[in-house]
Amino acid sequence: MITRDILIQIALALALCMIATIQPLLMEVAKRGNGGHTPFHTPSAVFYTEAIKLVIALCTWCYQKRTLEYTGLENFRLSTALVFAVPAALFAAQNNAVFFAMQLLDPPTFQLWACFKLIPVGVASRLVLGKRLSPVQWTALALLALGMANTTLDCVSELSVVASGGAAASRRARGILILLVNGCLSGLSTVFNEWLIKFQDPKAPLMFKNLLIYSFGVLITFGSWQPSAVQP
Repeated sequence: MITRDILIQIALALALCMIATIQPLLMEVAKRGNGGHTPFHTPSAVFYTEAIKLVIALCTWCYQKRTLEYTGLENFRLSTALVFAVPAALFAAQNNAVFFAMQLLDPPTFQLWACFKLIPVGVASRLVLGKRLSPVQWTALALLALGMANTTLDCVSELSVVASGGAAASRRARGILILLVNGCLSGLSTVFNEWLIKFQDPKAPLMFKNLLIYSFGVLITFGSWQPSAVQP
């Protein structure tokens, strides 16, 4: 029987898939209209994204606070809250890396290699959190790895050139290398974030913890923000 919670989860999953699909396509359209270059300051875009998420989290938490028995403020300490700056910094680095990769890759290649982050996330969850994956899930991760290797074998030599600092490496290989590093960061940040949610003041509502992460995210990305984010 399909419950209301399952329907909500399906709807959210579909929304995330749509957003992930539209983002590189919009970037490609923007590049084509600007001679192949991004027509805006990407670190500023990351700052605006973090600011929007902060506003949404704050409004949601304020709305929920009316009916919460424990809001998260009861045991709030700045010294303990500072730990939320770690996933905030990792998320900021990942979001900037995604923009750099989208500048170098076409949408299909970007989408394929962006899925690489699922592999580090699965492995890190098993090793650090002890989260068990089913044989089907491990098989899916293995098939994903084989699919990426099979469709991009021609980039192996180019990636070795990038790693050795060669200037002649292609944009495609550099973009893939960025996504490989970004995938490892994603595994680290996802596991750390899940640990915070489950073990750091576990009674605190999820939206309050998101509020802390996005607050640090805004502070971290503010240093790279430019009031005029459009590049000539």
